[in-house]
Amino acid sequence: MRIHFIGICGYAVSGLALVAKQLGNEVTGSDEDAYPPTTDILTQAGIKWVDGHVAGNVTRWGKPDLVVQGNQVRDGNPETEAARRHQIRLVSEAEYWGELTADRFRIVVAGSAGKTTTASLIAWILRAAGRNPGFRLGMTARDLGSAAAWGSGREFVFEGDEYTSAVFDPRPKFLHFAPQLAVLTNIDWDHPDVFPDPAAYEAVFRQLLEYLGPEDRLIANSDDPTVRRLLSRTRANVETYGLRGGADWHGRDVQIEGDGMRFTAWYEGKVQAVVTTR
Repeated sequence: MRIHFIGICGYAVSGLALVAKQLGNEVTGSDEDAYPPTTDILTQAGIKWVDGHVAGNVTRWGKPDLVVQGNQVRDGNPETEAARRHQIRLVSEAEYWGELTADRFRIVVAGSAGKTTTASLIAWILRAAGRNPGFRLGMTARDLGSAAAWGSGREFVFEGDEYTSAVFDPRPKFLHFAPQLAVLTNIDWDHPDVFPDPAAYEAVFRQLLEYLGPEDRLIANSDDPTVRRLLSRTRANVETYGLRGGADWHGRDVQIEGDGMRFTAWYEGKVQAVVTTR
């Protein structure tokens, strides 16, 4: 399949473009004001791309079967309009990730803060355990070496952004990822350009919790009062974590050590492990 990416040099979109190329697709793209290292990585992977957005870019290397657009691309982009004129299917980066991973076990980390760190840790733990997961992050993780990888294992780990998917797709990105296991770190009003007040912001997380079914799992930070209040909205199997008593999983004796930390992990009143991060 031939796929054209509008906004190909962003972290999320470039990672998807590289995965699409790895899966055997012919990949092209465009962006503006792009710079290394992403530009070099795309070129080295054999991906044809051009700096600047003009309508002709869409069919420059032949008519694509699909056009994928990043959410940083503004309304009225000439390539978006060209895709519509040529009646080429147009999807957001998040929607295409969801389609690609439909047969994987999808782990989605959502929340206002801590998404990248938590998703990176989960992917790294799975990799260290020999599971070879796929992952999609919002930036390059030091110990993983990239922002995205396809992996050969069953699990796929997403950093699940609550932001809109594209200028033509107002749905939050994390709903496209269709989680079977979700992690909710915290909820603290953000992105006022899209969510005018805390209630509007909270509503997208409520959608996430209501999406989860009785066969799914939710790991939630019970130290966060808004998260605690919303737990009644889900049918998923819930386990909580936190630093306070009452959580299913909680950390004690927390010590900051350099760039990491050390703590004792308790589950249902019993010590499970002493955990060290770096």
